Amino acid sequence: MNKSYLFLSCCLGLLLAALVLGIVNLRVSAAISEEPVQSAVSDALAYLQTQQEPSTGGYGTGASTADSTLAIGSASYKASGWKNGAEGLTLMEYWLSNAMGYSRVSAGEAGKLAMGLVAADGCLPSDALKPENYYDPGTGIYHPDSINQAFAILGTAARNQPVPAKAVDHLKGKIQPDGGWKYGDLPFFTTDTNTTAAAVMALMAAGELPSTTEVISGLNFIKSSQGTDAGFFYSDVYTTTSDANSTAYAVQAIIAVGDDPTAGKWVVDSTNPISYLLDMQLPDGSFEWMKGAGSNILATQQVIPALLEKPFPIAPADLLPCPIFIPYVSR
Repeated sequence: MNKSYLFLSCCLGLLLAALVLGIVNLRVSAAISEEPVQSAVSDALAYLQTQQEPSTGGYGTGASTADSTLAIGSASYKASGWKNGAEGLTLMEYWLSNAMGYSRVSAGEAGKLAMGLVAADGCLPSDALKPENYYDPGTGIYHPDSINQAFAILGTAARNQPVPAKAVDHLKGKIQPDGGWKYGDLPFFTTDTNTTAAAVMALMAAGELPSTTEVISGLNFIKSSQGTDAGFFYSDVYTTTSDANSTAYAVQAIIAVGDDPTAGKWVVDSTNPISYLLDMQLPDGSFEWMKGAGSNILATQQVIPALLEKPFPIAPADLLPCPIFIPYVSR
């Protein structure tokens, strides 16, 4: 049996497998690795693609589509090529039609959109808002809520734009006595790992050092929210049960400061947050939010960058405006 025949047989086998799965356009299917993390990411991306709406190129809402854009961008896929089926619209086509509405929700959404489009090698539609469109130079506020302030900073840094010092100071000033950050200022909000992780990543993206008091305090708060299974929970006011979403954000924050989530203080009873995340994956490639809760698309979207060790912002670069096409009109 010659080498050419072996090569042809291998390629035909891979193609047949892709056709059976209905994801022939997903390049990761040909790059499945024996390594647990790489295999988990490949399976998660394959699942994520099956959830994309062929008729819109999106994932139901702008928020879910933004998280998908960040996920595929962290794996070095382009929004212009990501689609479900040969006839489906691409993720970039979705944003060409929906970026305006999504970016006008708040500064946080504008930041998340910019961050995702940079990561997925997209362009910024001309009618989309950028974080700076919301910025008040007098107060340093992109948005009063810490989560949106953090994502606005991350979206600014993702585009290689300088983050105003006042914006950083404002986010620092929102830290709570326990070292964490709250989603917003309303009385029912409590400090939580997700907002704290986003704040830590935003501070690092803005040029703060790991030794910054607020960064250290944020990491200490995150550590205090780690369970015996090495995962992280959202807030002890609600539950002390670990969940994949909170763990993913915590892992990204840990990596953002240059720490290793699989070593040192992050190891609990001989396991670690990455092992916890891998254990949350289901046979179809999706991830559960909590054990026994079933497939969760948001958990799947958020776990992918964490497993790839990609904190926000992912690979900062200039975000160019999308070209304006003049439709052809027959005469």
